[in-house]
Amino acid sequence: MTDRFAGTFPSPFLRADGLRTATANERVVLSLLSRRGAASRAELARVTMLAPHSVGRLIEPLLDRGLVMEGTPEIAGRGKPGAPLRLNPDATFSVGISVMTDAVTLVLVDFAGAIRARASAPLEQSDFAAGARQIAAMIADAITEAGLDPARRLGIGCGVTGYFIGDGARLNPPTPLDSWALLPLDTLLAEALGGPVWVDNDGNVAAVGEAI
Repeated sequence: MTDRFAGTFPSPFLRADGLRTATANERVVLSLLSRRGAASRAELARVTMLAPHSVGRLIEPLLDRGLVMEGTPEIAGRGKPGAPLRLNPDATFSVGISVMTDAVTLVLVDFAGAIRARASAPLEQSDFAAGARQIAAMIADAITEAGLDPARRLGIGCGVTGYFIGDGARLNPPTPLDSWALLPLDTLLAEALGGPVWVDNDGNVAAVGEAI
C-alpha cells in the first residue's frame, strides 16, 4: 500500500537524519517484537542472525525515541539474565478507517497493536468534502475518548469500497460514493485529516487485517 500514501510523518518519530522513521533492520526488530510480544537482545540476535553488538546498536535509538521499552532482567537458564524488550504501546497510535456507501467505521490502534477506541456512524452526506469533515470529527472525538495525545498519531489507513483506476489512490466506487470517484483520495484525505494517509480497497485492507 505504500504506493497509495500521501503526507509526512510527525518529526518525533523520525530518526536523527530527519528523513525516515526506521531503517530496514530497525523495522525487522520492531516487527519481531510486535509478533513475539517481548524478546531479549540475545533472542533478537539469534532470530535475526545479526551480531549481538549490531542488535545493541539497533535497539539503543529505538529506546531513545521511546518506541521500545526495556523491562527488568529475567532469569531464563544459565548465563546473565536478559532484559525483555517490548514495543511501547503509548509511543504512538494509528487510525484505521473504513468508508462504506452508508457508514464510516474507525479504530485507534496503539503501537503494540491494541485497540484503544472504536467508533461507527452513518455517512451523513455522500459529498467527499462533507465526508472528510465527518471523519476528522470522529477521529478527534475518538482520540479524546481514549485519552491519547493527538501529537502521537503516526498515520491513517483508509479502506474504501471500490476499484482502483490508473495510478495512485483514485477509485471507482459504487454510485452512492460518486463524489469520491477518481479523486486523489490519499492526498485529499491527508490534507483534510492533517497527517499521512494510506488508501486501499476495503477488501484488500480486510485481507491484510486477517493476515496480521
